[in-house]
Amino acid sequence: MTKVTLLCKKEVQSISNRIDFDKFARKRVVITGGSGLVGGYLVNTLLKCTDYLGGDAPEVIAISKVGVFPNLQSLVNEPKLSLMKMDLENEDIDFDFEVLIHAASAASPTIKISRETMFETNCRLLRNLHDNPSYVEKVLFISTGEVYGADAPRNVKEDFIGKLDIGSYRANYPEAKLAGEYLTSSLKEVGVSGRVARLFHSFGPGLRIDDGRSFADFLWSAAFGKPPILRSSGLQVRSFLYLEDSVVGLLKVLDSDIETPVNVGSDIDFTISEFASRVSMIAGLGGEVEHQLNESGTVYSPNNVVVPSNGLLRKFGWNQTVDLDESIERTINWIRNSH
Repeated sequence: MTKVTLLCKKEVQSISNRIDFDKFARKRVVITGGSGLVGGYLVNTLLKCTDYLGGDAPEVIAISKVGVFPNLQSLVNEPKLSLMKMDLENEDIDFDFEVLIHAASAASPTIKISRETMFETNCRLLRNLHDNPSYVEKVLFISTGEVYGADAPRNVKEDFIGKLDIGSYRANYPEAKLAGEYLTSSLKEVGVSGRVARLFHSFGPGLRIDDGRSFADFLWSAAFGKPPILRSSGLQVRSFLYLEDSVVGLLKVLDSDIETPVNVGSDIDFTISEFASRVSMIAGLGGEVEHQLNESGTVYSPNNVVVPSNGLLRKFGWNQTVDLDESIERTINWIRNSH
């Protein structure tokens, strides 16, 4: 893999204009899930957008269970970055830091792990923090829009309570996230500011070829001249947000005074089929999409509609600034330039 930075200069400038990074001055920030799509982009953001602070720039500690950081290769010589291999399911972390962004979790439907592992990865760190808050001031727990269940309405609001199919192994993921949300909110009992962001479909530079989600498959196939393959009817409704806007939303939630969960996602919906066609068109394939029956046995999200209301997030001054076509184009260009 070529060492291509995730954030172009345009994105660094845009994010810097939307977030007050002075609040991270002289802070130690731990980001779990540093090997992942969102975690990797967050690490890049905090390092690239705080250069102006000089010696007061934050120190960023990226944690990964596998200890491999493909999206951070262009940053390996950054003096303010530390990379740490740690299994959050079994190992304890030293709480000698002020800010925690907990992004570690297996989000891909192709990764089948036990219920216990899913819960411990999401929750163990938060339980230990409750028992020993130490220097920690703020925590952002990254949850998921899947917590709303299969019967969620379009533009679902944060107070909607849905039902999860607990008989499906895929339910382990949103159930663990709900448990993490509860633990995060309870941190106020020990003087820690806990915030929860329910992240919806996000994509951009750093998207892995083996991500496992359909939109990732579409983008990778189209980037190399192969039409996206639909393995379902494609009628499921989703929204898609570029990582720049997602990360700005996450950081605004972290800095907010709202203790309840906040949706972070686009409120503009598309069917999966429409998204695949847009990817194909922008990649120069004329909108061509192939249809193949899913015979892999993979259980994708059971939710027919996954589209948030982002009215609460907009109250923090957030707006979606990168439209879908530009988001797709930037991501395809990154894939082509980095591989």
